[in-house]
Amino acid sequence: MCVSRCTETWRFDREALELPAEARRTLVNSQVKEAVGSFAPGALAGSAPISFIEESAVIGAFLVVMGGPLALLASGMWIALFGTWIALGGWLVLSLALAYHPLPHCADELRASWFVRALYKYFSYRFVWSGDDDKLSQQSKPWFGAGPPHGVLPLANLLSIPAINSFGFVHFVGAPASVVFHTPFL
Repeated sequence: MCVSRCTETWRFDREALELPAEARRTLVNSQVKEAVGSFAPGALAGSAPISFIEESAVIGAFLVVMGGPLALLASGMWIALFGTWIALGGWLVLSLALAYHPLPHCADELRASWFVRALYKYFSYRFVWSGDDDKLSQQSKPWFGAGPPHGVLPLANLLSIPAINSFGFVHFVGAPASVVFHTPFL
């Protein structure tokens, strides 16, 4: 019979995520939950403990990332209808700066950051797999993966990037649509 496994990513603190890969692998493997067959219904449905500050930070970030483009669009329409040419020029410069600023290369810093750990807690983020899928993915050549369901802002797919780097012990390389790099507030 197949064995199902689960890693609750939100249980690991910064010190654990900053360990060298082999020490982190040993720690992560010692915390994996197992069930013969599949997990009982509701066994993985519990919520992670999250502080008010962590939850507020996640909600604030969502307001900026999801509300920012809407506010930018609405303010552009308002300025076009009721504003001055100078205000419209300022809005256009702001929009271009937000769309074309260089994105930082911060995967290693992000992987163990306070904010990513708050996101793990907010979503009670877990990796669940069966059999030896984890070992096969770590030992195989580079491979393509797809993360459905997909949407305008696929949060689980985005959160899988630092999680795969931290708990999957492989280097994640993404291939988003080019328009993603020019979306204001991302």
